[in-house]
Amino acid sequence: MKRKAIKRHDASSLSLPAGHMRPYLAAAEKWRQAQAANIAHLVGNGVCGAGPLALLVTAAQVMAHMQFLWDRAVECSDMDDPVKMRQSMEMTGEALKLSREFRALQERAYEQARIEAKDRKAVGEPVELTFDEE
Repeated sequence: MKRKAIKRHDASSLSLPAGHMRPYLAAAEKWRQAQAANIAHLVGNGVCGAGPLALLVTAAQVMAHMQFLWDRAVECSDMDDPVKMRQSMEMTGEALKLSREFRALQERAYEQARIEAKDRKAVGEPVELTFDEE
């Protein structure tokens, strides 16, 4: 049990100053905006409500961290250095876990938008071609 805790700490000690995450977070925000518009257009009858938007915000944050880990894994991989190779493999593993979480969040956002659109239609709410902002 203690060994797992140490491994987890090693994998999470990759944090760098926030400036290193800025490009990843900016790209994630653009992705979130595009996905919200896409959900509104494809499944939300013109609306991306608060539920799907919250899921997209979380998915975007997960995506930013996943891409950061992928890039760091590539940067630190060195076949001649077993320590760096192990770190690279651990980061790759964490990025893979995040990619599964990202995909699940994205799918749930689309499903939630379908449900909300169906509910809006059932109660006869007017539909506008917009999406909610945070």
